[in-house]
Amino acid sequence: MSGKRRGVSVFRTLGSLIFAGAVAVGLLYLGDMVLKRMFNATAMSMPYYIVFALVALAVFVLMVFPANRPGRSIKNFLRWLLIIVLSLGIAVGGIVWNLQNEMMYQTAHYDAADEAKVKAMAGMEEITVSDRARQTYHGWLWKNAPDRAGLVIYFGGNGEFAASSMSSIAGTAQAGQLFNGYNVLMVDNPGYGQSQGQPGDDNIYRMALAVWDHMAARPDVDPQRIVLAGWSLGTGPAARLAAEKEPAGLVLMAPFYDGRELINGVMDANILPNFLEFLVRNKYQNKLYARETEAKTLVIGAKNDRMIPVEQAQRLAKEYPNGTYLEVDGSHSDARFGPNALMAIAQFLQQAAVK
Repeated sequence: MSGKRRGVSVFRTLGSLIFAGAVAVGLLYLGDMVLKRMFNATAMSMPYYIVFALVALAVFVLMVFPANRPGRSIKNFLRWLLIIVLSLGIAVGGIVWNLQNEMMYQTAHYDAADEAKVKAMAGMEEITVSDRARQTYHGWLWKNAPDRAGLVIYFGGNGEFAASSMSSIAGTAQAGQLFNGYNVLMVDNPGYGQSQGQPGDDNIYRMALAVWDHMAARPDVDPQRIVLAGWSLGTGPAARLAAEKEPAGLVLMAPFYDGRELINGVMDANILPNFLEFLVRNKYQNKLYARETEAKTLVIGAKNDRMIPVEQAQRLAKEYPNGTYLEVDGSHSDARFGPNALMAIAQFLQQAAVK
């Protein structure tokens, strides 16, 4: 009779429920402690509650159905092993999944002072763009060139806002010469500034498409002279848009190779190897978009970039059929603001202007 399976009792159900809850709560607080120490983040939010509720459910299901001869059989040992592996797998996978957005898209706060400053600057035009779903995005256009001109559509980095960036760009003494013959536009990512929605790979790309279509139809924009530019995280939508449209040129400053390598680079650890590709929340397939892009492309990397390793820029540049690679001294920001980078960008824009 030893092979006869026992039924599920009320006592076992309650005990399994209590045990599952204890495991989930314990892992939640452990995860919260790790996040606070390593990333200054907390697990005490709704996405993590959902993850650890799934942990509790998995543990409960595995516990409530008894194996033959509980506590003595090999089935019971395997059950406990599976509980441990599955609990840790769900917890770690959920944390990694949610943490990606917390790292990539810093908390966005609307700053009325920055908006007021840029609005008062000469040549600034407030831009509102809507996509097909009627979601609106907000940004600023610096009209640096008279009449019908070229246009640089700039996609910013992590936590970058259109109001502060455009006031900085337009307020630089050399800006008029750098962007000679071009107007410059930056629109806030979804969830930033006054733009609607939530940030994410596909959501940002929908914004980018809406911006292109809106601006290319304006009478003061020469659609044959639209240049796309991106810095850091902004190289993702810039690269993807360039693969679909036909810009006059593409400038990528401190780019990453793809979403998986971006996360690994920022973490300075291979936390997402190839076999965990499914856990990459923001794919950002820059390497694939590069192979589909015919436009002339300038890729700029910085030798001492500690945010995105320069090796990613080096490898990405090789994927572009018409790519040129420039490596500058300095850190992450020098790929955009460094004197050598600015000089190269100015020359590239003038070449694109006579396409």
